[in-house]
Amino acid sequence: MATTWPRVLFVRFLERSGKGIRTAPRDALLADSIAADQRGFAFGVHRAGDTTGAVLGLSIGLVIAMSLGEGTSLTQGGFRSAVVVSLIPATLAVIVLAVFAREIRPAAHVHPGAKAGVHPAKEVPRFRWFLAAVVVFSLGNSSDAFLLLRAQSLGLSIPAAIGTLIALNLVYVALSPPVGALSDRLGRRKVLLTGWFIYAAVYLALAAADESWQLWPIVASYGVYYAATEGVGKAFVADLVPSPQRGTAYGTYHAAIGLAALPASVAAGIAWEAFGPPAAFVLGAILAGAAGIILWRMPRS
Repeated sequence: MATTWPRVLFVRFLERSGKGIRTAPRDALLADSIAADQRGFAFGVHRAGDTTGAVLGLSIGLVIAMSLGEGTSLTQGGFRSAVVVSLIPATLAVIVLAVFAREIRPAAHVHPGAKAGVHPAKEVPRFRWFLAAVVVFSLGNSSDAFLLLRAQSLGLSIPAAIGTLIALNLVYVALSPPVGALSDRLGRRKVLLTGWFIYAAVYLALAAADESWQLWPIVASYGVYYAATEGVGKAFVADLVPSPQRGTAYGTYHAAIGLAALPASVAAGIAWEAFGPPAAFVLGAILAGAAGIILWRMPRS
């Protein structure tokens, strides 16, 4: 219904607000519904499903919009039609959640010392360590739009650059469940450290790349990083924080990542402009290494 850009901005703000409201309760609901020794696999399946839906949804929306457009251009009518069609799965998702999902409330004796309403960062030192590591890492985790810019700087066409992102997501979808299950056996910290090491290696490779074809294996490897960190990190929060405090913990976790996102991209942009494209990725690799040291030094109990 929006007809001017301020209205679009306002609606976009509401949409992001909705994401902020639902993300932490969703993760807490999932964590409480799954046995501790299966959390990594469960969050991996969730991330695979979420990413698959996102890729399919964008692809379907693009086909609808382009088919109703003029040639290869995107018209306002085509875009509106794609948005209207997207309301169908959105509505179905709300119905499934409201009618079929059941909340599992763990017994109160799960953690006798936990107090509802008390922030977990005050009672759970290991959660503070993990949060600090995540913030440092997120400060170097700039927007993936820089991947497209890097692809363009190396001469990759826009369709090919989008193709590398599709390859990234395919790797992410395929590996999320098995890597999550691996964290159930080996431990979250080991898998997270491996994921952050892969991230640093990928960013250093992006800095060093001088041929467009090199981006395909590099960006595909980036999908391994996502599989080893996105779901595993959320499962780790559930391991660290008792059930009565998980909603607050997940809210803090996502807020910390969100707050670090803007300065991360600003810093990457400044480094890019001042010292060239490789500098932005070297910065991310350095901060990933620093975050890994914090996580490695985190107390084991």
